[in-house]
Amino acid sequence: MGGDEPSDMLEMLMAAAPVLSGDRTADTLQLLSSGAIDLSRVNVISLNPIRQRLGSRWDRKQDTVWTHVLAYLKRFFGPADLVLQLDALNVLIAQPEVSIAVGRSRSVQAAAELMTFFLGDASASTIDVRLVDSADAAGVALSPMTAQQLEPLLLAAGADVAGPARSGAFPVLTPLGRKLSVRIDLRRLWCLKGGPRLVGYYAHTTIIDDATEEPLTDRQREALLPSELCALDKELLREALQLRAAAPQLFGGLVLPVSYITIANSQTRYELLQAVRDLPAMSRRSFAWEIVDLSPGIPAGKLADVVAMIKNHCRGVVCRLPITPENAEKVAAAGATLSAGPPELPYTEHQLLKLEKKIEAALPRVRVINMHGIPQALAPVTGFIGVTHCTFAQKADAGGG
Repeated sequence: MGGDEPSDMLEMLMAAAPVLSGDRTADTLQLLSSGAIDLSRVNVISLNPIRQRLGSRWDRKQDTVWTHVLAYLKRFFGPADLVLQLDALNVLIAQPEVSIAVGRSRSVQAAAELMTFFLGDASASTIDVRLVDSADAAGVALSPMTAQQLEPLLLAAGADVAGPARSGAFPVLTPLGRKLSVRIDLRRLWCLKGGPRLVGYYAHTTIIDDATEEPLTDRQREALLPSELCALDKELLREALQLRAAAPQLFGGLVLPVSYITIANSQTRYELLQAVRDLPAMSRRSFAWEIVDLSPGIPAGKLADVVAMIKNHCRGVVCRLPITPENAEKVAAAGATLSAGPPELPYTEHQLLKLEKKIEAALPRVRVINMHGIPQALAPVTGFIGVTHCTFAQKADAGGG
């Protein structure tokens, strides 16, 4: 086959069964390296998540797994597509007749359906689709899709992307000797304008009182003393930045909750801003703050003063307030953006649609409206009513911020 022209080889392989056996591997690699197929239209689906879940049973089960995988892919992809088992864990998909975006979307959808069948879970942690950087007779060089590339496709494919991209926990001993534990979940922050795009992460926090082993409610959190809130805010700043730094693949900005009480109190504000000054230079303006415990009726001048106190020490300020034209006006005048906290009960489609007029009235005044706690399935509705950004709800959101 070595003397065949690329076009002849392509026709021959297209005429073969969509799933190519091992004796076609050399021909396919030669085809890919010839330039007859744009490598950006070639993806690889990895079965490594299945192998990891099966553990020691993989050796015994892999033939059965591959039989199902290849039979499914033969049905899913058409006669113009090439499907090749590269090795014990990877299957190559070439789709020369569709656009790059469509090809990647179809590969992710196929991977999602396979993982749902084998693992009962199509999520960002169980789907591994890779891009082909180069190909020659020796094999293919692969790179993982970035979160920015992969996760909007997972969302479109119906995979679960509501879970945290990364989680961590740390203890806090308050100045009064109270022992607290804080869990951080870096939740994906989605821009809904023009279709969902991953733009960063929100550091959702759950505070546990070690004495009761129960999470603090929003009201209990607001009842903490300024020194206690400051201790939490300072540790969260350091820990969330370290958590993100430990995962370089995480894309985009980082938004951290911060207490209004910490900022309004001169002593605790000084301590918080000193903690920012102590950060490495690259970290100091790599995050935005969301003020989470503002009074809904806070005067415009007071809000502007609070925002001004921290605005020069971060990338931006978000104010969590009820979505009204009046609050949008105050937030915009302060040079901040608007967010709405998660509801006590999950949003329904009907509840979101009832917010449309409020959001429509607020948007001319403020450019960004973020809503926390949106059910993933309602992302299209949330974008339809004008919300520009959102984070998705998870099963246990009580006591979080």
